[in-house]
Amino acid sequence: MAANSSRRTPVSPPKRVLLLLLLGALGITGIVYFSLPKSWFEIPDDSAGTARKSLHAPETPSQPASQDTQSLTAERLIALRAEAAKSPQDFGARSRYGMALSSNGRGSEALAEFQAAARLAPDVPGVHHNLGVYYLNMGRLATAETQFRRELEIVPGDGRAHYYRGLILQAQHRDQEAVGQFREAVALAPQLPDAYLALAIQITRSNDEGQIRALADNYARLTGDKAMADYVVSGAYRTWKKYPEAARYAEMTVQEVPDNYGYWHNLGQIYSYARRWDEADRALNRARSLTTDPSTSLIELGMNAQGALRFESAESYLKSALAASPRTGNIHFYLAHLYRQWNKEAEARKEEKMFRHWELENTARRRRAGVPTPPVR
Repeated sequence: MAANSSRRTPVSPPKRVLLLLLLGALGITGIVYFSLPKSWFEIPDDSAGTARKSLHAPETPSQPASQDTQSLTAERLIALRAEAAKSPQDFGARSRYGMALSSNGRGSEALAEFQAAARLAPDVPGVHHNLGVYYLNMGRLATAETQFRRELEIVPGDGRAHYYRGLILQAQHRDQEAVGQFREAVALAPQLPDAYLALAIQITRSNDEGQIRALADNYARLTGDKAMADYVVSGAYRTWKKYPEAARYAEMTVQEVPDNYGYWHNLGQIYSYARRWDEADRALNRARSLTTDPSTSLIELGMNAQGALRFESAESYLKSALAASPRTGNIHFYLAHLYRQWNKEAEARKEEKMFRHWELENTARRRRAGVPTPPVR
């Protein structure tokens, strides 16, 4: 459909690298991302060459901590700081304090503790693992990869380190290398569920339905999270433009988890691609009701209305999106496309001019921040 041919994901401000960022390879917007959980870090053992591994599934964002929980966290942080100060040569104590600082959002202080631990125990894999996780979370991909490579030099065959290297390579668009790392992770750490999910996403364009379903099934088996597995399979079918199958799996996700914004958003987009305009409208409005930032859903509602040739509704949705998120200049691009299809050439030129102005400012801002500028599509 005409509206969907020019869809572009709104550009948001630079943020930390997030777990499952690679889901973007499916062209899916609105996924519920997961911050790097504390379980991604390691508490290094006292004996060099070993480290306790925790192969947990990613943790979903939790509800705000109660006052009692927050005070306990503060007390625990004070205790860990005291422990590190009492034993400054104990890399385990420094690692534990670094983990606590990181989980409390005190990144620069956490980095200092992780670096101290690495200086104290350069041959312990866990200290390099923690630095790799820290740099990955900060978006310093090349530096993170160096740390995970060092971890693998000390303990070859660590499946989780291969998984993290795969995430980094995928983010760097080194797709075939990422596939190799994810395959290593699956082979070496068969109880690590995220590796199955990552590999399924990375090989989506291979059109191997059987393999992708099997990988998603393994993820569901290990985590009990069938909805996420169905979401990934839905995304694969969507990539292949097999919209009936994509919709069927997307419908299962909202049945399994009825209050998930990302699942409803995905279902609404699939309906829109399939020209099921009214169903798309209902699903996207449901997604809109589940988020505090309605701008992305409003954009999709506008695109869906444009595809259905409901131009006045499309204009209203897109202008509402711009009011909700005035710094998302891509909306001017969508409005220009709408006005041109609506034969409103003067309005289209005005919106194009505003889009180009925003694009130049955004490019300059990203350059100043050292963030690569994504290609215009």
